[in-house]
Amino acid sequence: MYTTDPVRYSSGEGHDSATDLIVPGGGLFGHARNYGSQTPGKSSLPNGNNWWVTAIPSLTAVGSQLLKVIFDSQHIYSFAQSGSVNKSPYYPWQGTGLVEDTVHQTYTFSRTQDGRSQIAVFNSASAPTNPLGLISYADERGIVTTVASQTGGQINELQRTYTLGGNTLVDSLVYTYFNSGTANAVLATVTYRRQVNGGAWNSITQVSFTYYGSSDPNGNVNDLQTVAQQIPNGSGGWNTVGVSYYRYYVGGAMKMAFGPEAYRLNFNAGINILTAADAAILPYADNYVEYIAGQVSKQISAVCESCVGGGNTTNWFAYSYNPNFPGFNSGFNVWWVKTTQSLPEGSQIIVYSSYAGLPMLKVNVDPTGTKMWGTFFLYDADGQVIWEAQPSAVALPASLSTLEAYNDLLNYNAVSGAYQYLNASSGLIKVTNYSASTNIALGQVRYSVSGRGVKQGQGGTYVAMSATTYTSNTDAGGNTI
Repeated sequence: MYTTDPVRYSSGEGHDSATDLIVPGGGLFGHARNYGSQTPGKSSLPNGNNWWVTAIPSLTAVGSQLLKVIFDSQHIYSFAQSGSVNKSPYYPWQGTGLVEDTVHQTYTFSRTQDGRSQIAVFNSASAPTNPLGLISYADERGIVTTVASQTGGQINELQRTYTLGGNTLVDSLVYTYFNSGTANAVLATVTYRRQVNGGAWNSITQVSFTYYGSSDPNGNVNDLQTVAQQIPNGSGGWNTVGVSYYRYYVGGAMKMAFGPEAYRLNFNAGINILTAADAAILPYADNYVEYIAGQVSKQISAVCESCVGGGNTTNWFAYSYNPNFPGFNSGFNVWWVKTTQSLPEGSQIIVYSSYAGLPMLKVNVDPTGTKMWGTFFLYDADGQVIWEAQPSAVALPASLSTLEAYNDLLNYNAVSGAYQYLNASSGLIKVTNYSASTNIALGQVRYSVSGRGVKQGQGGTYVAMSATTYTSNTDAGGNTI
């Protein structure tokens, strides 16, 4: 669930992420936030509008056709809602499965990466209480986190139990809310505590939140405003050791993000970050974003948090779409969106992506605009990358508009079996081969790399660099990997 998916260059949503509670073992257990203004699903979430909490994944039904398992804005998994108990994944390369248990009224989500599986269990839509709500998840070590307490769909506590050095440890995340038990409930605090061998609970760290109210010029109702990281003060209270701060466009998405160091720099400069004008605090921002039609058009990011004034760099973004796009069932080798990122020194990064957000062609353009280098990606029918053609193999024309006239960009000729804009016998192409196996219990097709190699140009002979074979192992619980 945490493995990085192919970069979605085309999303244009702008996102910020933060880990508020660092706990031993990590995994999904902890408190990590991820912002995504274009993420499908609910806009008002436990940590404020568009802030997803990875430790509280959600299962969402989109109409009558689609089920989405969402951990955060970068980890979204889609399945066909109809059909058998084994739901069909829309993007097979993610190695996921979703199985409905009609008897116990649950859905079991799984993801396998490098032979390690993570599993999350949700109520089904027909469950009598908290339909589609989280029940539990297990990390790749098999340690299970369960919902220990909840009020309706509101989670009050998560717990995980494991043995370490002969001791039984119970880790707990306790949640408190503003407007608890209502549709507008948002997190007030999250406390990480631990119990050893059934003894007293020991509070280790805490994070507390504030939110914007109505008529505030810097945010919308239930937009996350501040995040305070805290440690015990020894007297039953808490000391704040770091504060993050966020601003938003009224009626829109996030505008500025300040981590603890940026917050401190404002304080040291005598600036009240809560009330100061945008212009006064902008030089210290870790991220500043402007949008056009909901997509990022300008982003200023900090490159040196400890530098006076923040040490910022500005990037500009522009988007255009394939006027001949045949539709969202056209496969992974048809371009849908072109994203142009303009860097401060004048160079550009241009990425053409498919409807699934997979990059097909990445072009680097020098500051003069006269030199270009292209990297081309080719996918199989299941979305697995099988070719990565390096710039030495990609024969770019003088103008990228020439490529944009072709849905596959490099103009494949079915008769000759070759691309017009790939070299025939020169340049490096990296080749990956796969084998597929099906885990029926998890409703999951797993794709494993069976071999890697190279060839010189698209017509070159494949030269194997490595080959991998697999076997299986069944544990005492009957689980086969």
